[in-house]
Amino acid sequence: MLCMDVKVGYENVGVGKCVKRLREVGVNEYLVKWVSLFLREREVWVKVRSRLSGKGVRMKGGTIQGSPLSPILFMYIVGGVMDEVEKPPPSPLLRLTSHEDYTPLTAEEISRALSKSLKTCAAGPDHILYSVWKSVHRLKPSLLPSLLDLMLAHGFHHPSLKKALGIVVDKPGKPSYDSLSSFRVIVRLRTLSKILERVVTSRLSAQATTCSHIHPLQCGSLPGRSTADAALVL
Repeated sequence: MLCMDVKVGYENVGVGKCVKRLREVGVNEYLVKWVSLFLREREVWVKVRSRLSGKGVRMKGGTIQGSPLSPILFMYIVGGVMDEVEKPPPSPLLRLTSHEDYTPLTAEEISRALSKSLKTCAAGPDHILYSVWKSVHRLKPSLLPSLLDLMLAHGFHHPSLKKALGIVVDKPGKPSYDSLSSFRVIVRLRTLSKILERVVTSRLSAQATTCSHIHPLQCGSLPGRSTADAALVL
């Protein structure tokens, strides 16, 4: 058994290594291209109490705190480590259809993504709540798929959707607040972007399990698996 505790794992995921790993295991190219652009050239603003930083800071790497996509991307990276540790007998990886055979987004996928989002969840830099998108989707189910489908099909993520707001809040019960360890950062992302991120997460999770992209005993961050499954393995 190998137990690992990776310090600041999400922040240390290299974009190039992540994209390379996705291609190595055979993830659909349209997903690889979209993830590659999604992770690059992101900007974050910082808000401390009522003061907001004047200009955004360009992120140098890592996956995004608060994004539903970050856990599954990290699992792909960890899966590469496990491959090197175990060195199992080589077996051909199943490869799904290429991006030329892209499967269009459906209203059902958007509905599932929205169902995981609380109406009361805080809005991102655009101040649009999930309740707004849920109402839009209920009134016109074809609108969100038509808005997001072309971006995913062409591996594109608009720069306006890459902006994040990091809000610094006090950790309760600290004896003093003269140290950075007495604070934590809550990252707010644009809700429209997070809807698409949940769709991509779902598609990556499906490929991870059906095509053995991730170690079969990996239990975290995958649908249908939990702590109970990890206990049964032990």
